[in-house]
Amino acid sequence: MDTRRLPLALFPVVLMVLLVSHVGVALAMEPGDTLWGAHLLPGPDLGLRDVALAKDGTLYAYSLLGRLFAVNPGGGLKWEYDTGHVIVTSLAIRYAPPGESPQHDGTIYVGLANGQVLAVSPEGQLVWALQTGCTVEGSPAIAKDGTIYVGTRSSALFAINPDGTIKWVFPTIETAGVEDPVVGPGGTIYFGTFWENRFYAVNPDGSLQWAVELPDPVRTSPAIATGGIIYVGAGWKLYSLYPSGQIRWAVQLYGQVDSAPAIGADGTIYIGADTLVAHNPDGSERWHFQYNGTYPGVYVSSPAVDSNGTIYFGSLDGHIYAVNADGSFFWRVDGHEQIHSSPIIGPGGALYMSTPTHVIAFYTGASGWAQSPWPMYRHDPERSGRLKRFWLSLDDLQQLLGSVIRAALPKGTERSLVAKLESAMRSAEMGRTNAAVCKVRAFIHRVEALDGKRIPPEVAEALIDEALSIIILADGDQ
Repeated sequence: MDTRRLPLALFPVVLMVLLVSHVGVALAMEPGDTLWGAHLLPGPDLGLRDVALAKDGTLYAYSLLGRLFAVNPGGGLKWEYDTGHVIVTSLAIRYAPPGESPQHDGTIYVGLANGQVLAVSPEGQLVWALQTGCTVEGSPAIAKDGTIYVGTRSSALFAINPDGTIKWVFPTIETAGVEDPVVGPGGTIYFGTFWENRFYAVNPDGSLQWAVELPDPVRTSPAIATGGIIYVGAGWKLYSLYPSGQIRWAVQLYGQVDSAPAIGADGTIYIGADTLVAHNPDGSERWHFQYNGTYPGVYVSSPAVDSNGTIYFGSLDGHIYAVNADGSFFWRVDGHEQIHSSPIIGPGGALYMSTPTHVIAFYTGASGWAQSPWPMYRHDPERSGRLKRFWLSLDDLQQLLGSVIRAALPKGTERSLVAKLESAMRSAEMGRTNAAVCKVRAFIHRVEALDGKRIPPEVAEALIDEALSIIILADGDQ
């Protein structure tokens, strides 16, 4: 059993690592060892809540009482900014996609209890402040074009331009309480409401796409999976919704859902509800985690999954946990204080979290986050809340093409073409081929239009060749 205590008296500290002379392989580090830590607040009361990681390695943290901190990659304090008001939302960091102006790159967005949304520069200077008129409690999500979406307690979703002006406002019913929005395929914005018990899909122009009523209030951020499938917690249940808003399934959990789902590389959904629970994509439970025969605590933070399949979360029992992909205990660290922070997996595999008084980086032995549609809270280390890859896997394409191709081809010829499809798709998955999202949408529409019709073999083969070029897709802003 591997359980440890953080040497808080030594913070900030950078641990020396034994390296092989020219390849830089760490010999002394074991998963769960501290890389560095920074002591930012003197006491735990109303302390640090969560973190976000910039692409230059700067770690940002915030306290409930309104202070923003920027910490250098080695653990040294870079700057501190006092907003003057209670911070209610998580942070989000904006980066422009390739080919667009990097004018706002690295800008940090945050919502306050006094109704303001702030934009703060990477140097710690206020860029702009926008007053929404009510407490901002829905964490910022950043669209590809730089639009910032936030939710307010007064039942409105705000779309804000990168210069701080209002683009549009989408109203729900009065005092519904708009929770954390996310941005999915096609720029659709998804969010739930706490008092109204509804889950919404809103178009990028601010018009309603659909809304579905749920039996319980939505208190957390959704996650988006392969094919645009949506997972969200409400009450004591985990819900799965089709992109059309129809409920696929709902499963009972072990307690109130206060955390957001994360998705593993194999499609497993992980969520915290008194303990960490793993569900298969069909809704069946894979396992639920217990430590020494008991649940970790009354609150489990949103989990994160690394490239090795290890799942991380924090708990109000004061520990940071690492759990193996089969649900068995891997390691835990005693954080000395209740853990509210959701973990971040960085590009090099380091794990970043905050306790109420410290920010900490841990060694994991992984190379990065899981190659999945939604591996951590708010999707990525920058907490953008945006799906940046639209995944189409072997199983997805087989399901999409299988019945159409088999029905369309002359009997006896479909087997070789489907075998060719499967072989090439596996090879392409390993190479992680990229293309534009719009291509797969157009392709899907064409295939659906052919359903039930007989087409010549050369047309079917052309469809397969097109499918092979769009197996794993990205919209270019990874």
